[in-house]
Amino acid sequence: MNSLLLICSMLLGMEIFRTCGVSPTAASKPIEVKANTTTDTLTYRIFDNENDFSFFIAEDLGLSVSINDSATFRQELKDSLHLTLNREKRITIPKTYLSEFLDFSINSPDTEKIMVQMVDLESKAKVAKYTFDVNEGDHFFLKFDVSKGGGAAMQVEVLLNDIRVAGDMSLLRKKMFANDFIVSKSGKVDVVFRNFGFFRLRGEIEVAIKAKKEKIKYEQQKIIRSYQKDVNVIVKDTIYKTLFDESVVVSHSLNLKENPVFESQFGFSEDGQVLGFAVFLYPTNQKENLEFQRREIYREDALQDFSLKELIGKSYIYLPEFTFLDMDFSIFDFDRKDFWRNGQIQSVSSWKLSANSKMNYVFFGIKDNLNKNKIHIKLTNNSILYDQELNLQVIALFVESFSVTESVEVQEFDEIIILSLL
Repeated sequence: MNSLLLICSMLLGMEIFRTCGVSPTAASKPIEVKANTTTDTLTYRIFDNENDFSFFIAEDLGLSVSINDSATFRQELKDSLHLTLNREKRITIPKTYLSEFLDFSINSPDTEKIMVQMVDLESKAKVAKYTFDVNEGDHFFLKFDVSKGGGAAMQVEVLLNDIRVAGDMSLLRKKMFANDFIVSKSGKVDVVFRNFGFFRLRGEIEVAIKAKKEKIKYEQQKIIRSYQKDVNVIVKDTIYKTLFDESVVVSHSLNLKENPVFESQFGFSEDGQVLGFAVFLYPTNQKENLEFQRREIYREDALQDFSLKELIGKSYIYLPEFTFLDMDFSIFDFDRKDFWRNGQIQSVSSWKLSANSKMNYVFFGIKDNLNKNKIHIKLTNNSILYDQELNLQVIALFVESFSVTESVEVQEFDEIIILSLL
């Protein structure tokens, strides 16, 4: 029997380890586990008998009250579990093992003899008293067999917590006084003998106590385990790319040697998702005097700061405004489906003009990817007298994704059952 119990206990331990053990996996390398385990009691109940406990298990697991499993392993496991609980008075199991206790039976307690001895009470108002500690639910047994003496002047009385529960006011020779009762409240039992007669009272007293049958305490606990785990995380970042930042001179329309039109196309990288682009035009002679109005700084570069704030629609930056007389400032896509001129949208398809755009600076959010990844900017000088020297800045915003390894806290949950006999 001991070897069977040992084998089943080892199997139970392996199952508990499998159910409650930590077994995380990392994406590319072993995980360093820093265990931090806490428990949380979900259910707590006490059952007066095995039947109530069995019905609770059946209801909780949705099972029949009686399960017949002829598998040798299951029967050996069940016997081992029942034996452990009856002997150790406490067992911890995975919830998957709870069904093994559907037909659990608590071992009936043995009747224990507390005292067997002779009572020898002399005559003339002598008293003998015997006191026994008892617990609620104990079954108390008393026997007294008179071997010498006896008569109306010889008495026995049984008290539970100083309250009389039984007695005999006339003990007779060769007669037995017997009494038993269930203790209603923990405390003490006093057995008192009195001899008021002229003869000696002698006899054998036997006291036995049978403890009450134990109750079943059921606890369902959730084990919460926290540990650190290295995981690969995809991080997206906004990338700013300067497409153009130079001074351009657009001559007047009568200058036959120079071009009164500046036109250029700007391509975007094939990598990454284009979020939008910004264009800023200002007189070259004002480059050192530019002033920007903003309450918060997301990016130090003013045009980048403007682009990001227009993209997310949070906070604003105001770039300096300039009016260019006799100058046309146009931006359009490859197929001219999206066309902006001097602060006004002429046609629109996949571009979204930001609310804070002006005649000399503008941000376009991209609804769909740019057609052929190009935009066109055109500056036309309509003046017949003056050249225009201007600074043109063009930047694009992309989303770039890359993988990083970071340590995150992971929590795992297991439910266990603790059974105790009270």
